[in-house]
Amino acid sequence: MTAEDYFANDEYLLQYNYELVTAAGTFSQSKKSYVLPNEWMVDVVNMAPSETFQWLTSSDKLDAGYAYVAPTGSDVTRFGKAVRRKTLGIINERRVLQDTNNSSDDFEMGVPADPFYFKN
Repeated sequence: MTAEDYFANDEYLLQYNYELVTAAGTFSQSKKSYVLPNEWMVDVVNMAPSETFQWLTSSDKLDAGYAYVAPTGSDVTRFGKAVRRKTLGIINERRVLQDTNNSSDDFEMGVPADPFYFKN
């Protein structure tokens, strides 16, 4: 499917309304977004600050949890941190990573970002 066909297909369009409540008042909002079918997904990682997590943005069959690097989005210590998939073991010199489709279990959270962490 082309990008043009995807965006032209109402099957993938999600339109919703909600009330934005702020100190300045309540404001009606209308938004639209597009959804991706589960079968198009290879792997999913839901992420949100730990203190503000509200819901999964994907099917719980794809990811039953979420990962985070900091408690809030305004935490200045969040910079330079990452989530890192846990290692189950090494088989024939190949690192096997944990993937239970639950990001809460599969990742180490708030670890220093290091692109050279896996050295073998």
